[in-house]
Amino acid sequence: MNFPANWQNCPPDDASPAAGIYFRVGRGTIPVEDDFRSQAELGKALDGDECLRQGLSTLREYADAVHLRRVNPRLGSIIYKGELNSSYGKSKLTSSRKSPSHTTLWAYIGINKASFFAVCKG
Repeated sequence: MNFPANWQNCPPDDASPAAGIYFRVGRGTIPVEDDFRSQAELGKALDGDECLRQGLSTLREYADAVHLRRVNPRLGSIIYKGELNSSYGKSKLTSSRKSPSHTTLWAYIGINKASFFAVCKG
């Protein structure tokens, strides 16, 4: 499995194979690819770290997803949950004080990111 050729030094060397439960806040009652677009794909955070912009923002803790949904309603009101493995890509904990379980995911070429997730029932 490969990552896009235009990703310079990305994912970082200290990223690990994706493994375990990941959460993402979205809009639809069924996860679709538009709910799983990176900052780079959306043309946002242009001054941010380019490698982080290529990855997908997720959370490892359900409580952090609930908090993010509450403080940033523009992201949506639905929480998706995915159980990922190494066939998805790589991940790295990229936490902050506000999002301690924030993890960036980098998907391999050809991965349908939404297909790994479903609406979380709580």
